[in-house]
Amino acid sequence: MPKPPAAERYRRVDQPGPRTPGLRTVPGGYDLDPLPLHLPPQEGEAVVSWLRRLSVRYDVPARDLIRSVGSRQPITNTPRAAARLRNNRIIGVRLGLTADEVRTLVLPQPLASATKTYRDTLHRGAPKRPQSRYCPQCLADPDPWWPDHWQTPLSLICLIHHCYLACACPGCGQRPQATTAWLARPVELHRCPSRLPPWQAAPGRQAPWCDTDLTKTPGATAPNDEVRAQQQLHAWAPGSAEPANACGTAITHRIGFQALGELLDASQSGTATDPLDLHTNPADLGPGLAAALHVLDQPTLDQAAAAAWMLPLDGAHAPTRPVSRITAHHYSPLLAAIQLADVRDRLPPAEQLTFRTGHLAPRYPTTTTPKTRRRLRLPDHRPNWPEPDPAWIPQTLWWNTIPAPLPGQPDRALHGSLLAMALARTGTTRDWADICTDLQLPASHADRINDFLSDAQRSSNWPTVLTALERLLTGLQQHPPPIDYPTRRRLGDDLDLLTGAVIVGQQRHPRPVPRQTLLRQFWERFTGGDIAYAPEPISIDPANPAYSTFRQTHTVASGDLFHIAHRHLRQITQITGPLTWRPGLLPPISPANPLGCQDG
Repeated sequence: MPKPPAAERYRRVDQPGPRTPGLRTVPGGYDLDPLPLHLPPQEGEAVVSWLRRLSVRYDVPARDLIRSVGSRQPITNTPRAAARLRNNRIIGVRLGLTADEVRTLVLPQPLASATKTYRDTLHRGAPKRPQSRYCPQCLADPDPWWPDHWQTPLSLICLIHHCYLACACPGCGQRPQATTAWLARPVELHRCPSRLPPWQAAPGRQAPWCDTDLTKTPGATAPNDEVRAQQQLHAWAPGSAEPANACGTAITHRIGFQALGELLDASQSGTATDPLDLHTNPADLGPGLAAALHVLDQPTLDQAAAAAWMLPLDGAHAPTRPVSRITAHHYSPLLAAIQLADVRDRLPPAEQLTFRTGHLAPRYPTTTTPKTRRRLRLPDHRPNWPEPDPAWIPQTLWWNTIPAPLPGQPDRALHGSLLAMALARTGTTRDWADICTDLQLPASHADRINDFLSDAQRSSNWPTVLTALERLLTGLQQHPPPIDYPTRRRLGDDLDLLTGAVIVGQQRHPRPVPRQTLLRQFWERFTGGDIAYAPEPISIDPANPAYSTFRQTHTVASGDLFHIAHRHLRQITQITGPLTWRPGLLPPISPANPLGCQDG
């Protein structure tokens, strides 16, 4: 018989003509009444599982059930079935569910949501072809159902029966629900819904259905340490606000989940095994998952580093160097702390500053957005605080806020300026030359700073200095200075402007001090610098005896004169803040107070 014309073969549904009877007659074309049988979903059940159970209950293919309640667009793959209910929840109500049951059914389950967040945050691989693992023993229950987390790649072990989940049907070798074959007919959940492969069909005929009993799938019991690791993944997946601990460090549940995933992935480095691929055999990943939890169970970061055999220094999950690779890398903050704790004492001083190894939990510098930065910081790093800002740092560091890194009495100007450079480098990847330019220091300081830090490292004072720099920067993050030092330095280059301000101060508070001396004293207070690095007309070489004389007479002038001069500058410029500022004293850093903060 010849085929009818295409216009007759493909008729719009609103055109008159023969129609295949639906599940029920719909008077007038509209019927919003739900189906008569109420089949409540189980807690945590997958959408596909519930649709298959409903299909068996009515003995009607799931595709016809969905079409009968008003969904006319075809479902082309398995995820579209879940998306159809998620995007049009009235379909679930028409299928017999209450509004609350629909909301619960379409809500992504914790393990699936945590895995997606892990992928998005750390830029891990995209999900592979949809399918589902399964537990043969769970399907042997009288009224079985498929949990939603079976469709998540990090679900490896059944938490009820402690056995590895199966990946494929033992009869046809295909992955359950990888295709839309389950939509075509009612089939019990313990049977394979797929058709046999085409090569198993008779010539010219469609392959028969598989219908293999999945409860007969051979399985193996997982060791206790692997079961415990799977339980920990499920415990951390909801992202509870309750505090957690790993490696002796405070973490969030999200950080713990992602660290477990990263360590699992690192344990498979050099192999073709992908932990985020549902095709992967769970038994192959179980030992790596147990090893990952073993690392996080260690009481300190140093012991965790010794147990983290899967984290090489130049690996992809917690690289130590080069810095350019780190700043462009999305990483787990816990793994970064583990890796850096292992090498903190072997790093050059400049890198110890960059990674803030003076803190109990070191960290990578980051140039990402504030939202991403909060995801890439441990709670002890206070991610809600601002990142270090060059505007906080004066040209020479506040005197006596940091102990002398070298024995004896160092040159005050050199000591203060080099420590200011060290503070500006802490937590950043900035180049020494750029720091010199920002602080308006001589270019030769970029060469002197490395020798200065190396000499300090060889002395016994360096650990104390490093800890003091970390504590100082932490205090500045908690209470940023009210002074914009770069703006002050730019205004300080205009000596005519500052001279005019000093004259105004002299008119109100005359002092028997040369104006040149008053200008130098005011310049230092106003800019936070040292007269050794002032503009040429007023600078004094520290090797010149006049420098020592200036230092001895520095307190002769009255502060009232300078405050009048500063008030005058505030009226004619846009500067804010007091004339001078000095950070308050902070408590020492300790395990109980890792940031050295007043409020803990």
